[in-house]
Amino acid sequence: MGAASGLLGWRVTHGGAKLRRHGHTDPATKAGIRTEHRVADRFAHLLALWNMGMKLNTSLTTELVQVAPPGTFTVLPDAGTLGVSDGRQFLANLQDVHDRHRRAMESGYYIEMINLRVQHLELWLRMYWVVKNGSGQIFEAGDRRSFGAIITGCEAVGFNVDLVRKLRAFNQVRIGAVHKYMLGDFAYESLLGAASDHADLESVVADYVVREVGRPASAEDLGQGLGTLILVHVAHSEGVVSDEGDSIIDAGLDITDLS
Repeated sequence: MGAASGLLGWRVTHGGAKLRRHGHTDPATKAGIRTEHRVADRFAHLLALWNMGMKLNTSLTTELVQVAPPGTFTVLPDAGTLGVSDGRQFLANLQDVHDRHRRAMESGYYIEMINLRVQHLELWLRMYWVVKNGSGQIFEAGDRRSFGAIITGCEAVGFNVDLVRKLRAFNQVRIGAVHKYMLGDFAYESLLGAASDHADLESVVADYVVREVGRPASAEDLGQGLGTLILVHVAHSEGVVSDEGDSIIDAGLDITDLS
């Protein structure tokens, strides 16, 4: 997934500082600057602990959300509306999917790679549809709608037309990979090129869905019970936090369960 907001790339700015004569900063402005620095330093410290794999307790996690710059954390639709049957297993799989995708690609298991990407894309489409359908409908745990049907459902409630076209094209790659290989329609190795033609689709779709249905998170969103999903935006350039894209945590789980 793509990064919608940088974490360590954030910088404190001090626009509009009032200067006294002789270039001295107004005391009130000085105090404000010191406070901003303390908040930024605390955020950087907590984030560094988290990124090093340290298990933060609930109070520290709450503080991390409180001192984070706007846009760092985004609340997404509740997991219970997406067809998730086991919340903990869902999060474990979600954290594992990037590594499994990488290993499948490196090992030449291209059909598995394509199917993992489709499931990842479908998760974002489900989030979009449950918010946008306007009638309160959700995905029940036993919902058996196909990827193609979910694309059509999202299209009907306003999903970006160009992205719909790209999603359908990638779905055709999936259908061919699953159903046409043994019929001789293509050589197995060609699947890598077909999948690579849509390499950025997950990040583009994720960014679009977050913009459309996400809302800024606050400390109050933590501890709301299992299912409250929070997207943690990570940087990809200066001050890299992760090379795996954004990550999702469940606000109802103590952060120690997510490390």
